Amino acid sequence: MTTGWLYGEYHNGHFAPGVLELAAHTQKWAGVTLNMAILGATEDHSTLQRQLQGTGIAHATLIPIPDNATVAQQAAVLAAHIREVNPAFALFSATPLGRSVAPYVQGLLHTGLSADCTDLEFRDGQLVQTKPAYGDNVACTIMTTTSPAMASIRPGVFPTATTPAPTPTTVTVTPFPVPLSQLTGETTATAPTSPHQPKDAARIIALGRGAATSEGIRLAKQLAHQLNAAVMTTRPVSLLPGFGVQAQIGLTGQTVHPRLLITLGVSGSSQFLAGVKNTGTIVAVNTDPHAPIFDYADYRYVGDAVTFMQAACKAW
Repeated sequence: MTTGWLYGEYHNGHFAPGVLELAAHTQKWAGVTLNMAILGATEDHSTLQRQLQGTGIAHATLIPIPDNATVAQQAAVLAAHIREVNPAFALFSATPLGRSVAPYVQGLLHTGLSADCTDLEFRDGQLVQTKPAYGDNVACTIMTTTSPAMASIRPGVFPTATTPAPTPTTVTVTPFPVPLSQLTGETTATAPTSPHQPKDAARIIALGRGAATSEGIRLAKQLAHQLNAAVMTTRPVSLLPGFGVQAQIGLTGQTVHPRLLITLGVSGSSQFLAGVKNTGTIVAVNTDPHAPIFDYADYRYVGDAVTFMQAACKAW
Protein backbone atom coordinates (compact mmCIF):
# COMPACT_ATOMS: atom_id res chain seq x y z
CA MET A 1 0.00 0.00 0.00
CA THR A 2 1.34 3.45 -0.98
CA THR A 3 0.74 6.46 1.26
CA GLY A 4 -0.04 9.86 -0.25
CA TRP A 5 -0.46 13.28 1.41
CA LEU A 6 -2.77 16.22 0.63
CA TYR A 7 -2.82 19.75 2.04
CA GLY A 8 -6.40 20.33 3.20
CA GLU A 9 -6.55 24.10 2.85
CA TYR A 10 -9.57 25.17 4.89
CA HIS A 11 -11.16 28.59 5.46
CA ASN A 12 -14.33 29.68 7.25
CA GLY A 13 -15.82 26.20 7.42
CA HIS A 14 -15.07 25.20 3.82
CA PHE A 15 -12.28 23.48 1.93
CA ALA A 16 -10.51 25.61 -0.66
CA PRO A 17 -11.28 25.07 -4.37
CA GLY A 18 -9.66 21.96 -5.78
CA VAL A 19 -8.91 20.19 -2.49
CA LEU A 20 -11.77 17.68 -2.46
CA GLU A 21 -11.53 17.27 -6.24
CA LEU A 22 -7.92 16.16 -5.77
CA ALA A 23 -8.97 13.71 -3.08
CA ALA A 24 -11.64 12.25 -5.36
CA HIS A 25 -9.18 11.90 -8.23
CA THR A 26 -6.76 9.82 -6.14
CA GLN A 27 -9.55 7.28 -5.45
CA LYS A 28 -8.87 5.97 -8.95
CA TRP A 29 -5.33 4.96 -7.98
CA ALA A 30 -5.18 1.35 -6.85
CA GLY A 31 -3.19 0.65 -3.70
CA VAL A 32 -2.98 4.31 -2.58
CA THR A 33 -4.05 5.56 0.86
CA LEU A 34 -4.42 9.33 1.17
CA ASN A 35 -3.66 11.35 4.30
CA MET A 36 -4.61 15.01 4.77
CA ALA A 37 -3.20 17.79 6.95
CA ILE A 38 -5.46 20.72 7.91
CA LEU A 39 -4.10 23.83 9.61
CA GLY A 40 -6.52 25.69 11.82
CA ALA A 41 -7.13 27.24 15.19
CA THR A 42 -10.62 26.23 16.34
CA GLU A 43 -12.07 24.00 13.64
CA ASP A 44 -14.68 21.47 14.85
CA HIS A 45 -13.24 18.05 14.06
CA SER A 46 -16.71 16.45 14.05
CA THR A 47 -17.77 18.88 11.30
CA LEU A 48 -14.61 18.08 9.36
CA GLN A 49 -15.34 14.38 9.67
CA ARG A 50 -18.78 14.86 8.12
CA GLN A 51 -17.36 16.98 5.30
CA LEU A 52 -14.70 14.39 4.49
CA GLN A 53 -16.93 11.32 4.36
CA GLY A 54 -16.91 9.82 0.88
CA THR A 55 -13.91 11.86 -0.29
CA GLY A 56 -11.34 9.08 -0.22
CA ILE A 57 -9.32 10.59 2.64
CA ALA A 58 -8.33 7.73 4.97
CA HIS A 59 -6.95 9.93 7.74
CA ALA A 60 -7.05 13.70 8.34
CA THR A 61 -4.93 15.47 10.94
CA LEU A 62 -6.06 18.84 12.25
CA ILE A 63 -3.07 20.84 13.49
CA PRO A 64 -4.16 23.92 15.47
CA ILE A 65 -1.95 26.95 14.79
CA PRO A 66 -2.54 30.67 15.36
CA ASP A 67 -4.59 32.52 12.76
CA ASN A 68 -1.76 35.03 12.33
CA ALA A 69 0.92 32.46 11.46
CA THR A 70 3.01 33.56 8.49
CA VAL A 71 3.16 31.57 5.25
CA ALA A 72 6.69 30.50 6.14
CA GLN A 73 5.52 29.19 9.51
CA GLN A 74 2.60 27.32 7.95
CA ALA A 75 5.01 25.75 5.47
CA ALA A 76 7.35 24.66 8.28
CA VAL A 77 4.48 22.91 10.09
CA LEU A 78 3.33 21.18 6.90
CA ALA A 79 6.87 20.06 6.08
CA ALA A 80 7.24 18.59 9.57
CA HIS A 81 3.96 16.68 9.16
CA ILE A 82 5.03 15.35 5.75
CA ARG A 83 8.27 14.07 7.29
CA GLU A 84 6.22 12.30 9.97
CA VAL A 85 3.84 10.68 7.45
CA ASN A 86 6.65 9.89 4.98
CA PRO A 87 4.40 9.76 1.89
CA ALA A 88 5.37 8.87 -1.66
CA PHE A 89 3.84 12.13 -2.88
CA ALA A 90 2.44 15.41 -1.51
CA LEU A 91 -0.31 17.36 -3.29
CA PHE A 92 -1.52 20.96 -3.07
CA SER A 93 -4.41 22.72 -4.77
CA ALA A 94 -2.96 25.63 -6.75
CA THR A 95 -4.93 28.33 -4.95
CA PRO A 96 -3.13 31.60 -4.16
CA LEU A 97 -2.14 30.20 -0.74
CA GLY A 98 -1.29 26.76 -2.14
CA ARG A 99 0.93 28.31 -4.79
CA SER A 100 2.70 30.33 -2.12
CA VAL A 101 3.21 27.66 0.54
CA ALA A 102 4.10 24.67 -1.71
CA PRO A 103 7.45 26.04 -2.99
CA TYR A 104 8.47 26.84 0.57
CA VAL A 105 7.63 23.28 1.69
CA GLN A 106 9.58 21.99 -1.30
CA GLY A 107 12.65 23.90 -0.18
CA LEU A 108 12.39 22.55 3.36
CA LEU A 109 12.07 18.97 2.10
CA HIS A 110 14.75 19.30 -0.61
CA THR A 111 12.56 17.62 -3.21
CA GLY A 112 11.03 18.41 -6.60
CA LEU A 113 7.79 20.32 -7.25
CA SER A 114 5.69 20.52 -10.41
CA ALA A 115 3.49 23.61 -10.15
CA ASP A 116 0.12 24.30 -11.80
CA CYS A 117 -0.39 20.76 -13.14
CA THR A 118 -3.45 19.94 -15.22
CA ASP A 119 -3.40 16.15 -14.78
CA LEU A 120 -2.00 13.52 -12.44
CA GLU A 121 -1.57 9.76 -12.67
CA PHE A 122 0.01 7.15 -10.42
CA ARG A 123 1.82 4.50 -12.45
CA ASP A 124 4.23 1.81 -11.29
CA GLY A 125 4.67 3.46 -7.92
CA GLN A 126 5.42 6.90 -9.37
CA LEU A 127 3.47 10.15 -9.54
CA VAL A 128 3.16 11.20 -13.19
CA GLN A 129 2.47 14.92 -13.56
CA THR A 130 1.26 16.82 -16.62
CA LYS A 131 1.65 20.58 -16.84
CA PRO A 132 1.55 23.18 -19.61
CA ALA A 133 4.64 25.00 -20.83
CA TYR A 134 5.61 27.60 -23.45
CA GLY A 135 2.51 29.71 -22.94
CA ASP A 136 0.27 26.65 -22.52
CA ASN A 137 1.14 25.50 -26.06
CA VAL A 138 2.92 22.32 -24.96
CA ALA A 139 2.00 19.72 -22.33
CA CYS A 140 4.96 18.28 -20.42
CA THR A 141 4.96 14.93 -18.62
CA ILE A 142 7.09 14.95 -15.47
CA MET A 143 8.21 12.22 -13.08
CA THR A 144 10.06 13.33 -9.95
CA THR A 145 13.11 11.30 -8.94
CA THR A 146 13.25 12.68 -5.37
CA SER A 147 10.86 11.79 -2.56
CA PRO A 148 8.25 12.81 -1.85
CA ALA A 149 7.15 13.91 -5.30
CA MET A 150 5.32 17.23 -4.95
CA ALA A 151 2.73 18.79 -7.23
CA SER A 152 0.21 21.62 -7.17
CA ILE A 153 -2.86 21.20 -9.35
CA ARG A 154 -5.10 23.86 -10.84
CA PRO A 155 -8.55 23.91 -9.20
CA GLY A 156 -11.37 22.74 -11.43
CA VAL A 157 -9.49 20.24 -13.58
CA PHE A 158 -10.92 17.19 -11.76
CA PRO A 159 -14.58 16.44 -10.96
CA THR A 160 -15.75 15.93 -7.39
CA ALA A 161 -16.58 12.46 -6.12
CA THR A 162 -19.90 11.10 -7.38
CA THR A 163 -19.97 7.91 -5.28
CA PRO A 164 -18.98 7.57 -1.61
CA ALA A 165 -15.54 6.15 -0.94
CA PRO A 166 -15.73 2.78 0.84
CA THR A 167 -13.30 3.78 3.60
CA PRO A 168 -14.57 6.23 6.25
CA THR A 169 -12.35 9.14 7.23
CA THR A 170 -10.73 9.29 10.67
CA VAL A 171 -10.06 12.83 11.92
CA THR A 172 -7.62 13.44 14.77
CA VAL A 173 -6.57 16.69 16.39
CA THR A 174 -2.80 16.82 16.86
CA PRO A 175 -1.40 19.79 18.80
CA PHE A 176 1.92 20.49 17.16
CA PRO A 177 4.55 20.22 19.91
CA VAL A 178 7.03 22.78 18.55
CA PRO A 179 6.27 26.52 19.08
CA LEU A 180 6.05 28.37 15.78
CA SER A 181 8.67 30.86 16.94
CA GLN A 182 11.19 28.01 17.00
CA LEU A 183 10.39 27.04 13.41
CA THR A 184 10.74 30.22 11.37
CA GLY A 185 10.93 33.25 13.64
CA GLU A 186 8.37 35.09 15.68
CA THR A 187 4.71 34.90 14.79
CA THR A 188 3.58 38.28 13.50
CA ALA A 189 0.16 39.63 12.76
CA THR A 190 -0.81 40.16 9.17
CA ALA A 191 -0.79 43.80 8.13
CA PRO A 192 -4.31 45.26 8.03
CA THR A 193 -5.85 45.23 4.57
CA SER A 194 -7.39 48.24 2.93
CA PRO A 195 -10.89 48.11 1.45
CA HIS A 196 -9.26 47.91 -2.00
CA GLN A 197 -6.99 45.06 -3.05
CA PRO A 198 -3.32 46.07 -3.69
CA LYS A 199 -3.45 44.42 -7.11
CA ASP A 200 -6.15 46.88 -8.23
CA ALA A 201 -4.12 50.00 -7.41
CA ALA A 202 -3.38 52.52 -10.17
CA ARG A 203 0.20 52.88 -8.87
CA ILE A 204 2.24 49.98 -7.50
CA ILE A 205 5.71 49.78 -5.99
CA ALA A 206 7.12 46.25 -6.35
CA LEU A 207 9.84 45.10 -3.96
CA GLY A 208 12.31 42.40 -4.95
CA ARG A 209 15.04 40.71 -2.95
CA GLY A 210 17.50 43.39 -4.04
CA ALA A 211 15.60 46.01 -2.04
CA ALA A 212 13.91 44.02 0.74
CA THR A 213 16.07 45.25 3.62
CA SER A 214 14.42 46.85 6.64
CA GLU A 215 15.39 50.29 5.32
CA GLY A 216 14.26 49.40 1.81
CA ILE A 217 10.85 48.28 3.05
CA ARG A 218 10.47 51.41 5.20
CA LEU A 219 11.31 53.72 2.29
CA ALA A 220 9.05 51.80 -0.10
CA LYS A 221 6.11 52.29 2.27
CA GLN A 222 6.96 55.99 2.66
CA LEU A 223 7.18 56.46 -1.10
CA ALA A 224 3.94 54.55 -1.60
CA HIS A 225 2.21 56.85 0.89
CA GLN A 226 3.43 59.93 -0.97
CA LEU A 227 2.35 58.54 -4.36
CA ASN A 228 -0.91 57.00 -3.11
CA ALA A 229 0.45 53.65 -4.30
CA ALA A 230 0.29 50.05 -3.09
CA VAL A 231 3.38 48.06 -2.07
CA MET A 232 3.61 44.59 -3.60
CA THR A 233 6.41 42.05 -3.91
CA THR A 234 8.06 39.22 -5.78
CA ARG A 235 7.40 35.69 -4.47
CA PRO A 236 10.46 35.42 -2.16
CA VAL A 237 9.70 38.78 -0.52
CA SER A 238 6.02 37.85 -0.08
CA LEU A 239 7.15 35.33 2.57
CA LEU A 240 8.37 38.15 4.82
CA PRO A 241 6.10 39.25 7.68
CA GLY A 242 3.51 41.84 6.69
CA PHE A 243 3.14 40.82 3.04
CA GLY A 244 1.75 37.43 2.04
CA VAL A 245 0.26 36.02 -1.15
CA GLN A 246 -2.14 38.94 -1.66
CA ALA A 247 0.91 41.18 -2.15
CA GLN A 248 2.75 38.81 -4.50
CA ILE A 249 2.97 39.68 -8.19
CA GLY A 250 3.50 36.94 -10.76
CA LEU A 251 2.37 33.65 -12.23
CA THR A 252 1.81 32.09 -8.80
CA GLY A 253 0.45 35.30 -7.27
CA GLN A 254 -1.50 38.31 -8.49
CA THR A 255 -1.85 39.76 -11.99
CA VAL A 256 -1.68 43.56 -11.94
CA HIS A 257 -2.30 46.30 -14.51
CA PRO A 258 -1.45 49.64 -12.89
CA ARG A 259 -0.88 52.86 -14.79
CA LEU A 260 2.52 53.13 -13.05
CA LEU A 261 4.74 50.30 -11.77
CA ILE A 262 8.02 51.04 -9.98
CA THR A 263 10.13 47.91 -9.49
CA LEU A 264 12.87 48.04 -6.84
CA GLY A 265 15.49 45.30 -6.78
CA VAL A 266 13.33 43.09 -9.04
CA SER A 267 15.40 41.07 -11.51
CA GLY A 268 12.46 40.39 -13.83
CA SER A 269 11.98 36.62 -13.89
CA SER A 270 9.44 35.18 -16.33
CA GLN A 271 7.31 34.26 -13.32
CA PHE A 272 7.14 37.94 -12.25
CA LEU A 273 6.74 39.34 -15.76
CA ALA A 274 3.71 37.11 -16.37
CA GLY A 275 1.88 39.18 -13.76
CA VAL A 276 2.61 42.64 -15.21
CA LYS A 277 1.84 42.22 -18.91
CA ASN A 278 -0.80 44.95 -19.09
CA THR A 279 1.04 47.60 -17.08
CA GLY A 280 1.11 51.19 -18.35
CA THR A 281 4.53 52.67 -17.47
CA ILE A 282 7.31 50.66 -15.83
CA VAL A 283 10.16 52.33 -13.93
CA ALA A 284 12.84 49.75 -13.09
CA VAL A 285 15.59 50.11 -10.49
CA ASN A 286 18.32 47.49 -10.24
CA THR A 287 22.07 47.39 -9.60
CA ASP A 288 22.53 44.85 -12.41
CA PRO A 289 22.56 46.62 -15.80
CA HIS A 290 21.75 43.30 -17.47
CA ALA A 291 18.68 42.51 -15.33
CA PRO A 292 15.84 41.19 -17.58
CA ILE A 293 13.42 43.74 -16.13
CA PHE A 294 15.22 46.49 -18.06
CA ASP A 295 14.11 44.93 -21.35
CA TYR A 296 10.50 45.67 -20.39
CA ALA A 297 10.95 49.01 -18.61
CA ASP A 298 10.08 52.42 -20.00
CA TYR A 299 12.53 54.12 -17.62
CA ARG A 300 15.68 52.51 -16.19
CA TYR A 301 17.86 53.37 -13.20
CA VAL A 302 21.02 51.32 -12.69
CA GLY A 303 21.92 51.75 -9.05
CA ASP A 304 20.97 51.17 -5.45
CA ALA A 305 17.22 51.04 -4.70
CA VAL A 306 17.58 52.74 -1.30
CA THR A 307 19.46 55.67 -2.86
CA PHE A 308 16.78 55.94 -5.53
CA MET A 309 13.95 55.94 -2.98
CA GLN A 310 15.66 58.49 -0.75
CA ALA A 311 15.90 60.87 -3.71
CA ALA A 312 12.36 60.08 -4.88
CA CYS A 313 10.86 60.72 -1.44
CA LYS A 314 12.49 64.17 -1.38
CA ALA A 315 11.50 65.00 -4.97
CA TRP A 316 7.89 63.72 -4.81
